[in-house]
Amino acid sequence: MVQRKINSGSFASFKEFITGDMVYVDKTAPLCTLAREQGSCLLARPRRMGKSTLVSTLEYLFSKGTVGTEGLACHTQWDDPNRYFVFKFSWNNIRPLSADELERGLLWQLNTYANYFGLELPSNVGLMQQANYLFTQSLDKLSDQQFMQEHTELFNGDRPLCKTKAVLLIDEYDAPLTYSIENGKSVDDLLRVYANFFSTIKEMDFRFVLITGVSSYAQTSIFSGANQFANISLQYKYATCCGFTHDELEHYFDKELSHAEQVLNLSRAELMKRLSHSYDGYLFSNNSLCQTRVFSPVSVTSFLKMPEIGFENYWVDTGAKSTFLLKLLKCCSIGVIKNLSKVLYGDVHNEQPTLSSSVQDYLASLYVVFNASICAQEKYLDKSRLIEVLLGDLTVELENFDDLSFENAIAVLFQSGYLSIRQIEGGKAWLGFANYEVSNTLAELIYKHGFSNNALSGLRDVYAYLFKNYQEVFKSFYQGGSAVAALIDLILSPAPWELFADNNYENVVSFVIVNALQYSGVKAAREVSSAFGRMDFVIYKQNSDPLVMDVIVEFKLARKGESIDRKLKLGCDQIVQKSYGGDLFNANPLRYCIVISNELRKVGGVARVDEHKKTIIEYRADKLGDDGKVVLAASQQST
Repeated sequence: MVQRKINSGSFASFKEFITGDMVYVDKTAPLCTLAREQGSCLLARPRRMGKSTLVSTLEYLFSKGTVGTEGLACHTQWDDPNRYFVFKFSWNNIRPLSADELERGLLWQLNTYANYFGLELPSNVGLMQQANYLFTQSLDKLSDQQFMQEHTELFNGDRPLCKTKAVLLIDEYDAPLTYSIENGKSVDDLLRVYANFFSTIKEMDFRFVLITGVSSYAQTSIFSGANQFANISLQYKYATCCGFTHDELEHYFDKELSHAEQVLNLSRAELMKRLSHSYDGYLFSNNSLCQTRVFSPVSVTSFLKMPEIGFENYWVDTGAKSTFLLKLLKCCSIGVIKNLSKVLYGDVHNEQPTLSSSVQDYLASLYVVFNASICAQEKYLDKSRLIEVLLGDLTVELENFDDLSFENAIAVLFQSGYLSIRQIEGGKAWLGFANYEVSNTLAELIYKHGFSNNALSGLRDVYAYLFKNYQEVFKSFYQGGSAVAALIDLILSPAPWELFADNNYENVVSFVIVNALQYSGVKAAREVSSAFGRMDFVIYKQNSDPLVMDVIVEFKLARKGESIDRKLKLGCDQIVQKSYGGDLFNANPLRYCIVISNELRKVGGVARVDEHKKTIIEYRADKLGDDGKVVLAASQQST
C-alpha cells in the first residue's frame, strides 16, 4: 500500500489539509453551527484532541470564506456574508512564574499584531489598555486605503471584508496557569491578569470569540468580569468537534484500516474492537440521548501509520504525564477510600465492619489501584465501580487549588483526558478511565513516581513486578494450581496480618487481589453479572476481543478451623450451579475456586471445574491435614 500522508501529532493548519494530499476528517459542520449560534465561548478538550486544528479551521473560514473547501460541509453550510480580520493567539508557550512574566508574554503577542498594523502600543499604560488600543486601532486601519493597498492578502476570499468587527481566537488559554501550578507557584496574581484581560475582551464588539484549552473553570475570578463566555465543552452539538468517531475512522481511513487488517491478520470487526479498547472512549456530552464517543486522533493515527508494531501506548508521549497528577490522584483516593466499605461490603450484609488502622493504612497505600479499578469498559462494571459526580462539578473552582478538593481533582482528571464520562442520567455523570491506553499510562506514571514513603514494606516491589510482567501474570492461570497460588501469595505478601482477621469478609481479600491484577494490565473485572449471579472475578482474552471471558474465579475465605477442601468443593459447586462462564464466544473458559486461609495468611487451595463439571483440586497448601484443615506446629499454635 502506498502510504498516504496522515497527521499524527505535529500541527498542520487547515489550509495545509485542504491544499495538500493529507487525510482530513471533515469537522466543519459543527463549526458552522458554532459560528452561527455563539458569540463568545469556551471549549475545553484534553491535549492532542485537535483543538489547534479546530482553531485554524475557524481562522480560515472567518478570514477567507469557503475558497478551496469544495466537498466539505462548510462549502454549503458556512453562511456568514462577510469575512473578518482574525486575531489568533496561542498561549501554549507562555510559561510564567509570576504575573509580570505572564503580562510580558501576552504583550509580546500583542506586539506581533501591532507591528503588522504599523501601530506602537502606548508604554505609559497597563497591558489591558494596550490590548484595548490594539483592537480598536486595528479596525481603523482596515478602513485606511494606503494600509489596504500594502496588504493585498486581506482581499483573498470569496466575500467582502468587514471593516467594523474582528474575530478573536485564543488557543491553549490555560497553559500559563497549568505551568505555574505544576511548578508549585500560586496562581492568585495570574488570575487577576486573566480576569482583567477577559474583561477587556468583553468591552470589545467582536464578531466571534473562542478560547480553547484543557481546563474548564467555573465562573470564578478567572471569568468574573467576562461572564459572556458560554461554556460549550459538554454541549451535545459539539460533542464530536474534536476527535474521530467510529464512523469517521472507517470512512476516512478505510485504506489504512485494510492495511492494518492484513498486517495483524484481523477482521475489520476485530480490528475496530481492539482500536476502541485502546484508543476510544472519550465522551463530551451532557445529554443522555447523545453519547457518541470519539477516538484520540493522535493515538489512532499513530497506530495506522505503523500497525505492524501493534497497539502501542501513544498517550504516554502526548504530554499527558505530570507530577501534579500524583497530587490529584492522592486527593481522589480520599474520596475512594471514604466509600471503600460500601464498595467492599455492599454485596454481603448491611452491616459494615470497622477496619483496623493497619488495614486502612494498607488500603490507603493502594489508592492508585483503586483508581485503576475504575474500568474503561462500561460493559465490564456497573455504576458501583464508577465515580459519580454532578455534571456541574466537572468544572474547576480554581481558588481552591491550594487546598485541592476531591471534586476539583476529579474535574482536572476528566479535563486532562484520564477520566471520561461512561454514563449520563439527568444532571449526573459516572466517570471511568477513557480507555486501556490511558489506564496503562497512569500505571506507568505511578510505577515511576508513586507509592508514598509510608507504604508498607515490599508493596512497591510487588506492584512493580506485576506491572512489568503482566503477560506472565496472565499465563499463571493457564499453568495451573501451584502457579495460581504463587501469584496470589505474592500479591498478598505485603498485607498486614489484620487483613486476615476472622471478622473480615472474603471479598475484602478478593478486592485487594483483583485490583492488583488489574493494575498489572491484565484485562479483567470484578463482580461481573451473569444470568444467575455475580462472578467474583473474570479475566478476558488478552490478544483478541477484550469482551471474551477466558478465566472465571470464585474466591472463598477459610477461617480458623474450617476445611479448605470443603470450601473448594463449595466454590466449585457454586460455579457449576450458577453456570458461571457461559459465553457464546468461549463455551469452556478456565474456572477456578481459590480459597484464602486466614490462618496461613495465603492461599490454602486451588480447584478447577473441568469441562465435565467435575471438581479437580490442583493445589493444597503443605500445612493441610487429611481433613483439609490447617495443621500448625506447636510453636506456631502458641503464637
